[in-house]
Amino acid sequence: MNRILNLVSMVLSFIIYCKFNKFSWGSYIKKPIKVVGGKYISIHKNVRIQANSRIEALDTHKKPEIVFKEGVNIEQGFHCISSNSVVISKNVSIAPYCVVVDTSHPLENLGCDDFQGIISENDDTVFIGEGCFIGAHTIIEPGVSLGKNVIVGANSCVRRGSYPSHVLIAGTPAKIIKNL
Repeated sequence: MNRILNLVSMVLSFIIYCKFNKFSWGSYIKKPIKVVGGKYISIHKNVRIQANSRIEALDTHKKPEIVFKEGVNIEQGFHCISSNSVVISKNVSIAPYCVVVDTSHPLENLGCDDFQGIISENDDTVFIGEGCFIGAHTIIEPGVSLGKNVIVGANSCVRRGSYPSHVLIAGTPAKIIKNL
């Protein structure tokens, strides 16, 4: 029975692959999922994205990109918004209900009628290095670069900056707790 369900899931994923810039064999996405700007989203081999996720590439002022490299595993409730570049490298694991964004709403537009549709015009990007683990309920903000094999503790808020390889970071804001 599990084999049949997996096969059905892969077939459904293959049917929706046409929404994406790239959708490689061996990857699957469990529905329901919300995808915006699929032509800017690349999903490499053996990527797993669980249900109730939301992936949005917003072309408000330039061509954005969201890239999921080979072997990425994303649990349910993931939310990713990009108006620039979000790259999630090989073999990254993201626990449930995480948020990764490279953009924000500019504060000077608070209270305007169309606040939801206004996105900052900045050049911030997000890069998550190979082999990282992102704990549940973590927020990764614009301008973050994680080195290889970084572990991010659950409920952390990772603010702008570069974090070296092989470290454990946690907290709000996230700080280096120890070298691994």
